[in-house]
Amino acid sequence: MKKLAIVLAGGILIASLSSCESLSEHKGAATGAAVGTAAGAGLGYALGGKDNKGTATAIGAAAGAAAGGAAGHYGYDKKQEEKKAAEQKAQEQPK
Repeated sequence: MKKLAIVLAGGILIASLSSCESLSEHKGAATGAAVGTAAGAGLGYALGGKDNKGTATAIGAAAGAAAGGAAGHYGYDKKQEEKKAAEQKAQEQPK
């Protein structure tokens, strides 16, 4: 059962990272998804009952990936986009 939980969490991690269209432009989302997957899988495994460790791990990993990806996107990537837009606007203004 432990091997199944690890395989499921690894598969969800790969799926969450491959869903990012460009890792170089979305570092926050990718990092958040990876950390969320690992944390969610660990938490799901720890809290899952004796008979459903694999299911709890998979659900925890998927929920963690979604939450971590969203947090990374809105917490880091959006700020970087706003910073880049402000720099471009400042360069366009005549001096």
